[in-house]
Amino acid sequence: MAGTVLANVFSNPRFNEEMKAVRPQSCSPVEVMFGPDYFQSLYCHLLCGLIFHEEVQFVASIFAHSIVHAFRTFEQVWEELCTDIKQGVLSSRIIVPSTRAAMSKLLKPNPELANLIHAKCMGLNNWYGLIPKLFPKAKYVYGIMTGSMEPYVKKLRHYAGQDAIVKREGDVVKIVGFHNSTPEMKFVRRSSLVLTINIDKTTETDLQSAVEAAGKVLAKEKLEVVDFTSHVDLSKEPGHYVISWEINGEASEQVLGECCNCLDKSFVNNGYITSRKDNSIGPLELRLVRTGTFQKILEHSIGLGAAVNQYKTPRCVAATNTAVLQILTHNVVKTYFSTAF
Repeated sequence: MAGTVLANVFSNPRFNEEMKAVRPQSCSPVEVMFGPDYFQSLYCHLLCGLIFHEEVQFVASIFAHSIVHAFRTFEQVWEELCTDIKQGVLSSRIIVPSTRAAMSKLLKPNPELANLIHAKCMGLNNWYGLIPKLFPKAKYVYGIMTGSMEPYVKKLRHYAGQDAIVKREGDVVKIVGFHNSTPEMKFVRRSSLVLTINIDKTTETDLQSAVEAAGKVLAKEKLEVVDFTSHVDLSKEPGHYVISWEINGEASEQVLGECCNCLDKSFVNNGYITSRKDNSIGPLELRLVRTGTFQKILEHSIGLGAAVNQYKTPRCVAATNTAVLQILTHNVVKTYFSTAF
């Protein structure tokens, strides 16, 4: 994996030595934080978090997506992590020599801690409140949670439960009031254009709002949208919007049909509504993709040299991005067309 300039700077021994006094301490060693394999590093970072669970004071990353991705991964590997702690032996999935060596210095047999973590996880209901349960001294969750990161805030709040504070950081904010001495801020969102076919002008905000509205329909079956993206299909006339969803379970055909119609009706700009009514834009298409599809897109981006902690799921896939479009197309399991107009 190609490294970024930032990662190279951070991993420089002199830089790390000089920055110790001003940089917040991580529970993971440098060999884990800047390891060459993201997925091995993430596993070890989760393991370090459990080893030092009584000392963790905050959970942070540049983007909310990275935090949610880490805890979704935890859902999949938590039992293996407990086994590592119990036996004091690192999983065979970690093959980077420097990472294994660093972790071997930290990992000692600790059946008591392993049993504690296991009991805490088993006691959770759908992983609600995972963060305060694992890290009782954690004061807040920190990262950029506005703009394209907003779809992950709901899941992050689920992990954070009622007691943890989710701190938002945005590019442009305005103070709209005060709570005691703390300013209440509202993010001024970028209105970047995402989708357009005819006279319609659909922004990322519009797309996000539509997915949130349809997500409430999906919630009838106690399911949620794991991730989503969109693109314009101009392969035949008239062109139409395509929304790709990955969800966390099986929904009924009726509910998914309702979701599709809700998406279509939720684009309320006049250009879109007019174009749908005169059929210059075709019915919206909702595509359900296999579990792990957005993980494949992430892996593809990493393979091209993207920095994982700065990764953002593309909310609109351009026609020129054939590789990502192919990943989406090859993983479609169900397709629905709107009957809203």
